[in-house]
Amino acid sequence: MNLRGESRRVLLLGLIACLLGGYTYVTMPTKKALTSKVEEASARPLFTFNAEKIGQFDVIYDGKQVSGKRTSEGWKALDGTALPSSAIDDFLVNLTKLVNLGEVEKGRDDQLSDYGLEPPMSQITLDVEGEGAQRLAIGRHNPVNTSLYALVNQSSQIVLIGSIASWELRKLMDAVQNAPSL
Repeated sequence: MNLRGESRRVLLLGLIACLLGGYTYVTMPTKKALTSKVEEASARPLFTFNAEKIGQFDVIYDGKQVSGKRTSEGWKALDGTALPSSAIDDFLVNLTKLVNLGEVEKGRDDQLSDYGLEPPMSQITLDVEGEGAQRLAIGRHNPVNTSLYALVNQSSQIVLIGSIASWELRKLMDAVQNAPSL
């Protein structure tokens, strides 16, 4: 009889646990998902044109400047010397993939120089077919080094772009500097 009583108690406790679990499941508030603003921000490209429409570029990075013009033979410097076309095409494709990661709210006393944007640490100017000159000024990294402060087309709104832009600029400059003379 003792075993039978113990079985009833285990069965009764199991039934109570199931009822409490069911009640908790039914009355638990739904978890809120990330807002759609995060999705919208990650889906906002800085530029809306294709890299193939870029006819000329000018890049200033780390105190060095490189300018080039698209020709039927590939990319040429403004003085007519050949540039590494594959590296430039790669850079321009990746540049058009940059997205606005967020906008920075400036305080009343904030200056562009606080973000490394006056003067900018890097500047990119593109001559785009059908859109004219497009500019990107790049400043310092944010405090956690995941993003860079930037201004697009001389707007007063500071935006964040991925730190990959700095790596792409360095990669371009290295390719131009180490290109064999043709």
